[in-house]
Amino acid sequence: MRHGSLLDVLTEVDAVLTAGNSYGQMDGGVDRAIAEYWPGVQRSVWTALADEHHGYLPVGSAAVVPTGGDPCRWLVTHPPCAC
Repeated sequence: MRHGSLLDVLTEVDAVLTAGNSYGQMDGGVDRAIAEYWPGVQRSVWTALADEHHGYLPVGSAAVVPTGGDPCRWLVTHPPCAC
């Protein structure tokens, strides 16, 4: 366990997992911080959801998108509930 910001450890990991929503909207909490850190990642999530899931990521599934960052090159978004 660490205290601090998730953004502080992004240089130490290959991927980050976020409990996003089924529509890929990254406008609050951790998702917002990630979207602000990697400005293009929101568009990547929407594109992946549109191309692979018809715009809606079902609960229990996940989408993996490139972040454009280094060394943390991947974002895994996964909706944990239908909310």
